[in-house]
Amino acid sequence: MKKKLVTGAVIMIVGGSLCSVPAIAKPDTSSLIENRFKIKREKMMTQLNQVLSRVDVEVKETIKEKIAIKEEALVKAEEEAQARATQEQAQQVANEQAAQEQQAAVNTQQTTPVEPNEQSASSVTPEATTGASQNNWQERSNKGREYGERLSDPNLSQDERRNIVEEKKNYFRNGR
Repeated sequence: MKKKLVTGAVIMIVGGSLCSVPAIAKPDTSSLIENRFKIKREKMMTQLNQVLSRVDVEVKETIKEKIAIKEEALVKAEEEAQARATQEQAQQVANEQAAQEQQAAVNTQQTTPVEPNEQSASSVTPEATTGASQNNWQERSNKGREYGERLSDPNLSQDERRNIVEEKKNYFRNGR
């Protein structure tokens, strides 16, 4: 057994000396590792650049879509504002026309021929604005409501309705 131990020790010594002898030049492992890392970094950078370019394109597209949507909303709001303005103008024109028609109707009623039993316009003396004339307009207003209530009765015949209208006209023409 001693022999085996000695032979094993000799083999180790000889083997150890053989290993320490410079053999064929081995490539430097640190440069290989650096090259591998460079290649890996380059691949990751290209992948990162591709992802960033895709994301950049997608972000730009979404921003363009949002801008387009906002522009459409602004255009719609402007159109609605213009439509409202034209409607308001049309309403004002219609109101003015209605007012002119009412004024024309009032003018034609005022220019109707005077009946012989009524006082002429030249013989009527103008009243001063006093408390009495203010009470007069309240009385006339109440009387107008009364005539309106009487005319709103659905059971009135045409003759009765005509008589009430004549009575109302005479009341307001004569001042009582």
